[in-house]
Amino acid sequence: MDNQDVFKQSYRCIPFSKSKNSELEVGDKILMPVSALQELLNKETQHPWLFQIKKHYNAGQVSHCGVLEFTADEGSIVVPDWMMENLNLQQGELVMVESALLPAGKYMKLQPHSTRFIQLSNPKAVLGKNLSNFSCLSTGDTIMITHNDEKFFINILETKPGPAICLIGTDCEADFSPPLDYKQHEKPAKVEQNAGSQVQKKEIAEQPVFRPFTGKGRSSALGSNSVEKTPKSSSIGDLFQNMSFNGGLFQIFSWLSGKDICKYSSVCKSSNELLMEEFFINKQFRNMQLMDDTGFLIQYWLHGVEFHASSSNSTQGCLVPTESIEFLRSTGWRVVASSNGLLCLKKMGDTRNPLFLFNPTTRTLLKIPLADNFEMKDLNNIVFDCNGDEYLLMVLKSPSDWNGDFHSIFYSPKEQIWKDGHNINLGERGIIFENSIYQNDVVYMISEWGHPFDWPYIVAYNIKKGVSKFLKIPVTARKGLQQDNKNCKLKIFKNGNSSNLFKSIILVKYYKLVFTMWLLIDLEEGTWSQIFKMRTKAMGLTLTNKLHVAGFTIQNGNIVLVATQDKVYRYNCIQDNCEELCNHGCKDSVGYQYLYGDCVRFHSFISTFRPCGPGAKKIVKS
Repeated sequence: MDNQDVFKQSYRCIPFSKSKNSELEVGDKILMPVSALQELLNKETQHPWLFQIKKHYNAGQVSHCGVLEFTADEGSIVVPDWMMENLNLQQGELVMVESALLPAGKYMKLQPHSTRFIQLSNPKAVLGKNLSNFSCLSTGDTIMITHNDEKFFINILETKPGPAICLIGTDCEADFSPPLDYKQHEKPAKVEQNAGSQVQKKEIAEQPVFRPFTGKGRSSALGSNSVEKTPKSSSIGDLFQNMSFNGGLFQIFSWLSGKDICKYSSVCKSSNELLMEEFFINKQFRNMQLMDDTGFLIQYWLHGVEFHASSSNSTQGCLVPTESIEFLRSTGWRVVASSNGLLCLKKMGDTRNPLFLFNPTTRTLLKIPLADNFEMKDLNNIVFDCNGDEYLLMVLKSPSDWNGDFHSIFYSPKEQIWKDGHNINLGERGIIFENSIYQNDVVYMISEWGHPFDWPYIVAYNIKKGVSKFLKIPVTARKGLQQDNKNCKLKIFKNGNSSNLFKSIILVKYYKLVFTMWLLIDLEEGTWSQIFKMRTKAMGLTLTNKLHVAGFTIQNGNIVLVATQDKVYRYNCIQDNCEELCNHGCKDSVGYQYLYGDCVRFHSFISTFRPCGPGAKKIVKS
């Protein structure tokens, strides 16, 4: 394994018994954060994913482990309690986790702590069942196995062909030493010193010794064939074929994007059956809710749509099938919103069937029926988000009177009907619905600016309580909004994905070549904190003091995507680096100026298998 391919990261360790996921403790598996999965995929780390774990400082004992899920909080891992004890770790202590390639196990010598273990009716079966939950073993470790809610501790005295071995898909010979509390029968006293010594040695040799069971025994239920050599990186097809037998691989593949899974499954046709299973589909799109979006689409005001990866180092290539791109480029489609792999589409000029949901990865399209008394102008007031088990599709019906309130209606995916909501007071200013976001049961909407007497505001509408709250923008964000409103842009974004513990919104202002950001600290108090301010030249977006920004967005809470005259740039606010991502094809549009909108509109995107809902149809044949 090349050094550049080695995964190596420090984390704070938390025992399963002290975590919110204590019920997930099994074998030698740990929980890692989502960022670890992203780095493993970027480095193309070989399977199976095994890790060496040790203290970051004053490392002594070293252990090895596998990974169960990528659901730990960022900066930490969740570790089995017995492994914490082996490594003499305290909760919150810093550990070093490094990817490891281990040889296939051929031999292990074990020592139970208690004779109670060998008194079980079938200790061999108990051991085999428990070891199926282990990815590897390390000499010197003391592992814990369970049977009927009883815990048994076993010392790993020896492993071959190395001090640490891989147990995945192997047949491994097991030998046992007497338990720690085993008392051997007393040996007969020596009677003769010379002539009888040979007889005495023979008698002692013939005495029964402790051998509860020896010989070859399957150490892991994950594989069916014996492995004679060091495990190598498996082909993707082999991984898919084994997935139904390997819960670990099932977990790993459920964390891959839909684009990657489709690409890998093309080398193993039998895996298509797995992709059709509802359980795997639901697992995959729920996991993607915790992942950072890996791509984006841009749509021009005049025409055209493009998909791009969010990093120049991405190996994903095109994020969606070409058939989906051609479909979106057909006349009349407008992307209203993008969330968890689904696009909300509006068909311009169609008054009978104007609203659709579309999954570009699976190429499936769902027609959304119109509600009663629906007016075409109401389709400009759509809020769409699918970061839960059920997506949110809300339309704000325009008031019949000039001074009236808007009224919310919600589409039920299960019942396939529209349901009545509440009247909403949106204030006296116009609302920029295209910049609406949904976070923690609250829909945030920003008002128009440029009025000579009133400042813009943000409406926070709680969809469960049916009440709205008005938030003032920070005083420092007001400059230029009245005097030069056409060149000043205000937008709101989420401050991260669903895995972010502090879920809030970010207000972003672009004015006179400067990006400024504020984080909403307290919704009830309406308090903000400025978190970023930098000129575009310092960000690396331009070498001069001239720059035409045709559009921008915030992705994953810390990435600024900026479209200029003909290019798209990516700036990482945390790492303070800028890279050119791609060219775009909307040169004919960037000369236009829009008061509240961009001529190049961004939509963050991640490829998932998220279903559109009952009745969805494929746009093209497979």
